[in-house]
Formats: sequence, structure tokens, C-alpha cells
Amino acid sequence: MTPLALLSALLLSAAPAETPSKMVVGQELPSLLSGSTLGDGGALVVATAGFPFLSAAYAQGVSPGLDAGAQLEIDWVTSELFAGGLLRRALLREGDVDVAFRGRAGLYGDLGAQWAYERNRSDAGLQVAPGLVASIALQRGVASLSVDLPLTLTVARGGGVGFAPRVGLAFETPLYGEWSAGVRVGGLWQVASGGAPFAHDPRGSVDAAALLTYRLF
Repeated sequence: MTPLALLSALLLSAAPAETPSKMVVGQELPSLLSGSTLGDGGALVVATAGFPFLSAAYAQGVSPGLDAGAQLEIDWVTSELFAGGLLRRALLREGDVDVAFRGRAGLYGDLGAQWAYERNRSDAGLQVAPGLVASIALQRGVASLSVDLPLTLTVARGGGVGFAPRVGLAFETPLYGEWSAGVRVGGLWQVASGGAPFAHDPRGSVDAAALLTYRLF
């Protein structure tokens, strides 16, 4: 054995075996629900189905700490719709923990379905929803906690204001290839004034859903 080969063998035997990093496993998982952004150029699509929301979204990393995209969401219990853009901005990374600001803004509509809420009324308007999300990378995926504050300005019946804060817990795990899956549970409290739907008739609701994510690149 040559001296070079002997030195290489000694270095290889002395080097510690690589073990999967908990942070790498979690943070490389593509997610729209976590506090970890997609990175410059990363992109994904995600579909969510549950009670009371159905949604589809696309997100694209536009810089190392900033994502942008679009979302379509329907509350099939109340027939409320949202269609617009979304942003996520990284605020903090400490070990396995990521914290990000997120928000969405766009068009709001209520088709006026009354099968669950007899006092629901049709309306249209604009909605903005700032929020915060914190997540932690785990060995088998990523867990997140989020708070969102949707504020809606409506135009029917002289106009009105709706406010529906949401809190949610989610867990996502790799599934196969570029696919990952998860669950989300939480709740919301909706109040309104003026001519907005549910004015002077506040309602609470649970939020339970399954989600499927595919990383495009």
C-alpha cells in the first residue's frame, strides 16, 4: 500500500459516520404551512381538503427568504370564497425552528348558502390576512403553529367589515419522491359588522383537513 493510500484509509476510518440531520430532514421538506421558505427558485403546489375548507395554492421562491404565490379557497359550509395572492417572509431561524410572516390579499365572495347558517347573506369584497407561523423540523417531517387574522371589507347592504382570526396546528411528512402529505387542525372565530355576512351573529368553527404537496423544482 502506498503512503497516499494508507493516509486516505486512515482519514476515512477516523471520520465519523454521517447521520441524517434532523434539521435537514425537516427544513428540506417543501411546505406552504411551515416557517421555512422555499429558497430562491423553489416551487410547489398544494391541495387541501377537509372541514370546512377546500383549497389549492401555488408558491414560488423569489429570493432566499421570500415566497410569493396564489391561492384559491372555499369554505363549503358557508360558500365563502377567496382568490388572490400570498406572501411568506422568513423572520427567524434558530436551530430546528423557523419563524415567518405570511399573508394573503385578494377578492372575497359569499354565495349566500343557507343550508348550515340561515342568516348567511351573499356579498363581495376584498380581504387581507396577515399572519405568523412557527415551525420545528422533526426527524420525520415538520410541525407548525400558525395564527392568521383575515380582515374583509364587503360592499353589499352599505358595506361592512368581517374579522375571522384563525389558529392552526399542522404536521407534514415526506410521502414518495417529490410528494409530501400532512394534516391540519385548528379553529376560527368570525365576527362582522355593518352589512357584512354574519354581522351581529358571530360564529365559531373547527378546521380539520388533509393536505398533499408536490415540489415542482
